[in-house]
Amino acid sequence: MKQIFLHIGAHKSASTTIQRNINKNEDILAKKYDIFVLKGSELHASDIGIHFRKMSRGKLPDDEFDASIAKAKRFLESRLNEINNDKILMSWEGFLGHSALDRYQGIYTHIDSVAESIRRIFGDHTLRILTVIRRQDDFIESCYLQQIKENRSISFSEFVEKIDISKLSWLKLIDSLNKEFPSKLAVCVFERVKT
Repeated sequence: MKQIFLHIGAHKSASTTIQRNINKNEDILAKKYDIFVLKGSELHASDIGIHFRKMSRGKLPDDEFDASIAKAKRFLESRLNEINNDKILMSWEGFLGHSALDRYQGIYTHIDSVAESIRRIFGDHTLRILTVIRRQDDFIESCYLQQIKENRSISFSEFVEKIDISKLSWLKLIDSLNKEFPSKLAVCVFERVKT
């Protein structure tokens, strides 16, 4: 059984900064703390990445969801068997999907499926989870600008009018993760990372 530290990065909430610092200090993490860094780029290209990308596009039928979970778990176990360290650190925004809040109609409205997936894929190991949240108005604006950066042609008004204001709370995300991983979740606010 490995000890896995997961940074489940919300988009536009310092994930890149955290990942750059992890990569910059990878040798220190390995030598001083015996932590192996499994990079987000490797997760993205794996069956884990495929699973979370499928979920971000919409609810999967139960049989497809179960099969996708099984493939993701097989990849994880195979990869962990190749790693000599007992502590693994992963930081990846892809766990939560994408930054097109208009398509979710709120903040990661599929979080229950995400939390269940993480439990079923990683649950045989000791988990600690970190997520960073950001003030909603800044988060929405930054997610919109990301859509423009990704060459979507959508006005800010079109973007926000599809978002259900009742689904703009981070509380659902935190509650869902905390329900699956009681006492294993740490939440940090973006503004603290920024300063």
